[in-house]
Order: sequence, then C-alpha cells, then structure tokens
Amino acid sequence: MKRITGTLTAAIMMMSAFPALADIGDVAGQYYSTDINTYLNGEEISSINIGGQTLISAEDMEYYSFSVYWDGEARRLDIYKMPYENSGPPPVIKKSNYPSGMLLGDYYETDIMTLLDGKPAAAYNIGGRTYIHAEQMRDWGYVVEWNETDRNLFITSPDRAGYEYNINLSEAIRPETNSFEDDGEGAFAISHENGKLTGCGDATLFGSSLGCDGTKYTVHMSFYQHKGLFFSGKLQELLNSLCYFQYGTKIAEPEEKYGFISENANIVINGIRAENVKVTKYGGNGHVDFNFEITNIPLYKKDEIKSIYFSAGNITGMKTYDIIFEENEADEIASTAETLKKYPGDFIQSTYYAEDYAAVYICESPSMGIIKDRLYIIDRKTKNCSEDILEQVRSITGFSSDILHPFAFAEGDIKSNFFFSCAPDGRTGDFFVDTKTGIVYTAALSEMNKD
Repeated sequence: MKRITGTLTAAIMMMSAFPALADIGDVAGQYYSTDINTYLNGEEISSINIGGQTLISAEDMEYYSFSVYWDGEARRLDIYKMPYENSGPPPVIKKSNYPSGMLLGDYYETDIMTLLDGKPAAAYNIGGRTYIHAEQMRDWGYVVEWNETDRNLFITSPDRAGYEYNINLSEAIRPETNSFEDDGEGAFAISHENGKLTGCGDATLFGSSLGCDGTKYTVHMSFYQHKGLFFSGKLQELLNSLCYFQYGTKIAEPEEKYGFISENANIVINGIRAENVKVTKYGGNGHVDFNFEITNIPLYKKDEIKSIYFSAGNITGMKTYDIIFEENEADEIASTAETLKKYPGDFIQSTYYAEDYAAVYICESPSMGIIKDRLYIIDRKTKNCSEDILEQVRSITGFSSDILHPFAFAEGDIKSNFFFSCAPDGRTGDFFVDTKTGIVYTAALSEMNKD
C-alpha cells in the first residue's frame, strides 16, 4: 500500500473538518408533530416543528394579510406584508392526531430564493411547499411572542402591532424672498413634546418626519423645488458634510462620519440619544432628500413616543416658534374617512372626489377572510357624512351579499348625482345616489354571462 504524503494527508484532514455543501433536494433534517398553536396576525396558521423551531407555510401566508408572488423563471418567492388581506378565509387547520414530537418526515434543501419584505429568509421544501422559520421573523420587525402555559406562538406584523408609522415633524413653508441660495441660518432644532411641535432656525425650510419600519428609525428630510426651497444653501452645505452616501455613491465609510455627526447633529427619542447615525442623500423630480438612520434606540409603538428632538448646527441664541401644519381639504376628508372604520382591520379601498362631495369606499374586515363593502358620501364643504349607501342596494333582490364590489364611480350630468356599479354573484347593477337626499336609484340591472 502506498503511503499518503503529508501534503495529501493535510488536505484530507482539512476536507473532513468542513461538512459537504448540501445539494438541492438533499435531506436537510426531519420534522415532527407539535402541540404548539401558531397564530399569524390573530388567526391560527398550520405549523410544524424542526428541532425546537417552528416552521409555517409561505404559500399559506397570502390568507394572513400578505401578498405571495411566485416567479417560476427566477425560482423566487416574494412575500410582503399588507395593511389588509383580501384573499378569503385562512385554510382550516388540520390538527394532528399524533403525539407531540413524533417524527413525520424529512424536509429538504431548496433552490427557491425566498424573500420576506425584500430580505432573504431561510426556507425548506416539505411536500412541494416552501416553509420558513416563524421565530426568524423577529429579524424583520415582527412581534413574536411565546406563551408557555397555553403553548401558543403569536406572530404580528409590525404595522398591525403599532411599530410601523410616521410622525410629522415639520412642513416646508415657501419663503418670501426669491433668493434661495443664502436663505436661512444654516442650523435648526425641532422639538416634539406630547404632540406639541416647536422649532427654531431653519425648521420651516424643509419637510421632515420620524419613521419606524419595525426594525429601525429613520428621520427623513425633504427640500422641495416647488416650495422655492430646493437650494437652501447654508443648511444643505451642513447636511452634505454629514453624508457618507450621496446619489448612489459611497463617499466615505459610515464609521468615518459618526464622530462628526455627533458633534453637529442631535436626535433624541424618549430621552435616548441616537448614536452611530448613518446619513444618506438622494434626490430627483424637484426634491432633495436626506435620511438619518438610527438603530441604537429601543423600538417604541407610535403611542409610546412622548418626545422627539432633532437638531443640526449651532442654534445658540435662536428664537423658538410653534410649528403648525396647514391642513388641506384632502387631509380633512381623509380624517373624516378614518372615523368611519369600525374595526382595526378595516381599510379604505378608494376615494373619489367630485365638485361638491367625495365618495369613500371602505372594506369592513372584523377578522381574516370576512369583508363587507361600505360606501359613503361626504359633503366637501361641511364634511358631513351619509349612512352606508350600500345598505339600500342590499335591499334589492340579488344584491344582498356581503361583498358588493362597487366600481366605476362617476359623476352624472346632474352634479348632485353620483353613479356607481356593483357586481355580486353573477349579476351587475348600475345605480346612482342623490347626494342631497341620500336616496339610491336603480339605473340598470343585468345578468352576467357565466360562460
């Protein structure tokens, strides 16, 4: 027998120190029956157990307020959270008759690229379906809570849990002068204390907000050309010096800017100061934007935010003033429409503006898979709102189903008449409502061609 040389021996030892790369279709492990009840956005979803980890079906998530899109050519599965669901009721959960921990089968490596909210997620193939780790969803800002007593695992989207939101901090006001390059002081401060906003310096030269996506905070600043604030030279000169990334180009490592940012800008949320802030600059189509990304401050729900402070530059000696947002009619209509929601799951499908009124189409959703359409008329002058217009349509034979699908909104020749169509259960109907009286009239009824 030939002796293996030292070099070859070392190579073999090195190879044995690393596991062989798994091929597509290889067995990745075994899955087991579980007594854990898994809930996604408030409704139970089927789950399995692999070595103490809980897996849920990616394809089933479309019934739990997610969009699920399969690209067969790219072998890619995209899953995105949605503020509402519109795919029907979740599948009936089939409870296993096997005791918890019983081996049920193998799960396999897959070549399918699975992304949750645009970020890669570990995925496996079980019976031709894609499964992802439930607990890993924490990394995407989802609230994952375990109740040992009841053996329940609760997963909630960050928007539904209250961790995804925007809080407005300032609104750009067009200056009186036409010379914008030298406008302002080159410094500002904004204070948000229990809903009251005050500012100083250049706080009115840009629009800004604090946003939370469930994983981090971002303070967003925008300078608008149509507001005459596109340049704001002094302030933008300071902001440019804070950036490590501008218009798609990295100009420095983020770490190189941390100290300089700390000396020249300050962001404090609920008394905790932001550290190691990353600042980027973008722009286009009449605006210039700066983003301050913050990762060291604990995540709060929107109603838990009591104080926000944001400043840049030297504000010594500057007088403070109240920041008041100009509320336009569209905002007022939107506020009125929000009061029409009955349940947390309700959502506004569309809003139609006519000369004297607005029509608001709302989907009522008390729970997953249950949707009832409602239609309201709002007087644009008084902001008074009608009762649900579709209640009158439901009294017509053949139009009594919960989902009416109103569509094709239009204003008639008589400006007080609002036309709309409905198409439930094989029928179509054209209707109009007299916005002055609130009475609904039938324009035409017909059977749909089912062929």
